[in-house]
Amino acid sequence: MRFIMRYFFRLLFLFAFIGIAAQGDDVLLQVNDEKVTLQDARDFTSKLLPNTSFDNLTLEQKRMVTNRLIERELFLQTAKKTKIEESKRYKAKLQKIKEELLVQTWIESQLDTIIISDSEAREFYKNNEDKFVTKPELNLRHILFKSEKEAKEAIDYLSSVEKDKLKESFIDLYNEKSLDKKEDTAKDISSADAVANIGKEASESLTTLKSGEITKEPIKSDFGYIIFYLENKSSTQAIPYELVKKKILGILRQKQFQIQLIEIAKELRARAKIEDNFDKLIKK
Repeated sequence: MRFIMRYFFRLLFLFAFIGIAAQGDDVLLQVNDEKVTLQDARDFTSKLLPNTSFDNLTLEQKRMVTNRLIERELFLQTAKKTKIEESKRYKAKLQKIKEELLVQTWIESQLDTIIISDSEAREFYKNNEDKFVTKPELNLRHILFKSEKEAKEAIDYLSSVEKDKLKESFIDLYNEKSLDKKEDTAKDISSADAVANIGKEASESLTTLKSGEITKEPIKSDFGYIIFYLENKSSTQAIPYELVKKKILGILRQKQFQIQLIEIAKELRARAKIEDNFDKLIKK
């Protein structure tokens, strides 16, 4: 989670100026008299890590984000008490933020002018059919261990078992060793729970398994160290055009927008008076 810390401190003050607007949602936190909602956590995560959803983070990562939100709110409350918004430093930074927001809003307004026809979207869908397919559904078994050492020992043992006896041996080992089967533990998880808590990269690696195979390395999760056995997996299926139409329109609009933005920049540069000191100050 060091990456979250790194990005958090880099953007912390920007968020303090802009703020995260509370919306009607479940209250995740209350810091003094200020409420922080679950939607705030989602917004915070998406701003901090674009293309990342709070809902898809592991439990450990969600807890880390929640802790950062507590600290952010405490910092914000402290900053307000100091009346720092009256300082020249604050006003200068605020002006920069306003300028960036102005450019961003103008760019968004240009994007709104892009119109993609249904025929263009259908043609893109037809030419990229391999990209619009369902992920295979995996029928998995798992064994949960407390330590990585135990998990590796189990993998070594299972690797020596004949293929036609591997499933039976895996089930026996699960009943004997898995933490969620022991009487002295309160954990009771399904293989789906296990997959949901190993992270996106690790879960995607499971799709490379063939039926009747086990993972060759232990996978760390919120529960412990896991090894998986793949019983079978479904084949991929084409996703109907209507279900991906909105996504395709977004892709094509972005592509067209990039082309349009380049042309707008060329036109503006041609009409503007620009004094370029790059060669004098930098290119030596």
